Amino acid sequence: MLESEMEKLIILFPEELITHGITLHSQQEVFPAGRTDLIFIDLNGNLLVVEVKSVQLDRKHIGQIVEYWPQVKQRYSDSNIRLMVIAPDIPYERRAYLEHFQIEFREIPLHIFQKFQKKVTGRRPPK
Repeated sequence: MLESEMEKLIILFPEELITHGITLHSQQEVFPAGRTDLIFIDLNGNLLVVEVKSVQLDRKHIGQIVEYWPQVKQRYSDSNIRLMVIAPDIPYERRAYLEHFQIEFREIPLHIFQKFQKKVTGRRPPK
């Protein structure tokens, strides 16, 4: 499954895949460090920057979202900013790092995304 397909499903089912009470603010917003995958606004008005990966989370993926933070903070200086990574597999050492730096994460196996894709398409997704 492509990351862009995962993003679309997260946009359609944010409460089921991330948390309740969030609304999409932007998708693929451009910053000097690159494009953020998704930015949501939570019930408290905080921005939730979400980086989506379709493979096992590695060090460079974490660095990617960390690089976005100061640029998002500069653009949205009045907002509190939360960071989140979503991947189908997040190894223990990456989880520990994310927890230490208060970066939220969701490990969502690809078969879960495929179930949501089936809801949208009404048919079984190809393997």
